[in-house]
Amino acid sequence: KPPLTVVILGHVDAGKSTVTGHLLYRNQQEQQSSSPSLYGRSRPPTNWAWLLDEDDQERAHGVTMDIATKTIETARYNVVLQDAPGHADYVPAMITGTASADAALLVVDATDGAAHTALQSGQLKEHAYVARGLGVNQILVVINKMDLVDWSQEVYESMRSTLETFLTSIGYAESKLRYVPVSGLTGVNVYTDKRKRVDPTTAAEYAALSSWYENGPTLWQALDGFVAPVRKNVEKPLRVIVTDVLGEQGKGVAVRAKMATGWLGLNETLIVLPIGDAVTVHKLASVQSLEASGSQSSATDRSKYAISGELVDLTLTGIDVSRISTGSVLCREEWRPPLGRYCRAKIWILDALSIPLIRGAQAIFHMHHLDVPCYCSKLIRTLQKDGVTVVKERPRALTANTQAIVELTLSNAIAMEAFTDCRALGRFVLRRSGDSVAVGRIEEVLMVNR
Repeated sequence: KPPLTVVILGHVDAGKSTVTGHLLYRNQQEQQSSSPSLYGRSRPPTNWAWLLDEDDQERAHGVTMDIATKTIETARYNVVLQDAPGHADYVPAMITGTASADAALLVVDATDGAAHTALQSGQLKEHAYVARGLGVNQILVVINKMDLVDWSQEVYESMRSTLETFLTSIGYAESKLRYVPVSGLTGVNVYTDKRKRVDPTTAAEYAALSSWYENGPTLWQALDGFVAPVRKNVEKPLRVIVTDVLGEQGKGVAVRAKMATGWLGLNETLIVLPIGDAVTVHKLASVQSLEASGSQSSATDRSKYAISGELVDLTLTGIDVSRISTGSVLCREEWRPPLGRYCRAKIWILDALSIPLIRGAQAIFHMHHLDVPCYCSKLIRTLQKDGVTVVKERPRALTANTQAIVELTLSNAIAMEAFTDCRALGRFVLRRSGDSVAVGRIEEVLMVNR
């Protein structure tokens, strides 16, 4: 089955981890692979979110603080679910998860006024803007906590209308938006087919839902409505982004990584950027194959190669664990990406920008798993909404809801490329004072280090 990476977004307390935890538990593949300690003996857990929030601090505070990655299998896909934090303090982690996603679940709270509040002052709005800017163009809106509004069709339709108006206004095509009503707490319409084996404790909920949603999909079924990206990138130069350093393993270092472009074979020699060290791929396994089945033996047919779009576990030899970090890029010696501090980029300024951007304005440059201080070294021109027609050359300042061509200077050199060459190394988010103020795409890397 093809891989599909789905990031789970939404305002804090919308129930993202609860919905995802219930989905994991109900998925047959997850049940087979999970240990009793994870689920609390053989019975369902008392807190579904704990299946995602595995860190003691996350459980104690009841808040997801980092990206939680789990894998499930649907009828069409091996799906990697990345549960992103909803709290404002952890938006950088959300950006990290979104940067590698093919699609998104946007979880919203159906209770009175929750969606309106999240759109006005919560993270839902920022999450949607960032996802759009980072190239996630298909969203499944999960309207959660429907049990608290008695599975009201009126509430569901009102929520759908509000969110569709907002999402289309920021550039999403209506055809790329879908909606599903659920209760993450009770599990209704999350996984179990409502026409089969209905739990007596939720029979009334299913009856209420079925009165107006008789032929609609469950959340699990709706995942198959996503369109997997065409893996044209397999013919491009190899770009592998380290998403986690798992530690020393035998004589090597174990890492988890995202195959951004190209293909990778066992025993290949690669270069680690930006440091330039050479490593050898000693072991390789597809995470989708590994986790969806719950045993390493299932991955034997995928232990010799990996292709673009996959999440992989690698054991690298020839390098010390202190020399590789999250955000490192692996490539072949003869096909290195540009390494530099300077780039020309097209940026879309969001309405969160309260103070205009001027020459010298400082920000944090977020790209995949990296966050690097930067400043705006040149304002080249502003553009109309079509992104082509010039409004003004050499503007003195950039304000909210505008497009512009700028030059950025980073505090240190990183591997980056024009967006047209490699999307993963060519798109970014700029943040200032705790807000995402712009999303951008690199047009050219300047003054490349060799």
